[in-house]
Amino acid sequence: FFSRPMESVSAWWSTSSEAARKSLTDLWENNEGRITETKDKVSKKAAELAEDAKVAAKQVGKNLEGVGKAATDMFSFISGIVSSGVSPDDLGMSYVNDRIIAMGFPSPKKSHLGCPLDNISTFLNTHHKGKYMVFNLSENTYDNSKFDQQVMEFKFPGYPSPPLGTLLSILTSMHSWLSAAEDNVVAVHCYSGKGRTALIIAAYL
Repeated sequence: FFSRPMESVSAWWSTSSEAARKSLTDLWENNEGRITETKDKVSKKAAELAEDAKVAAKQVGKNLEGVGKAATDMFSFISGIVSSGVSPDDLGMSYVNDRIIAMGFPSPKKSHLGCPLDNISTFLNTHHKGKYMVFNLSENTYDNSKFDQQVMEFKFPGYPSPPLGTLLSILTSMHSWLSAAEDNVVAVHCYSGKGRTALIIAAYL
């Protein structure tokens, strides 16, 4: 290479450079369409992802709005009950949500379990008149007329769990009542207001 005259070197360099430029030009021309197609695909995918992100953001906003409204409604509902002068807690009653109530046994006489029958019936007839159904899961009975005969009895021992058929019957009855009207509520109790009550409510939810 170094023994060549400068003219030859210049000619060789010029020829090599021209060949290199031609190779690069041919490479670009051969792949220009493919590169353009890839760029178009990337741009299209990016636009699709951006649109999906917008839709997802709107849905999240709607969900949060729904949660906020539900929380506000629940707060207003409980506040209305408390402001009426009688707290559900004083009666051994707990609102699991605005349509499901867990409570102790409505005892016809003073007892360490539940609360006096008259007090509970007065509360339900005041706040949910004609819109409640009591589910008695205990093996004990009381005067159902206090609840306008709106009582369904399912007798089974606290331990073990109820037979599957009985469980299904209870859950189906609860769902039918709650589905009948948006403001219908259920009040569920056993004897202690704990084991069987919690089991049925958890199974329904």
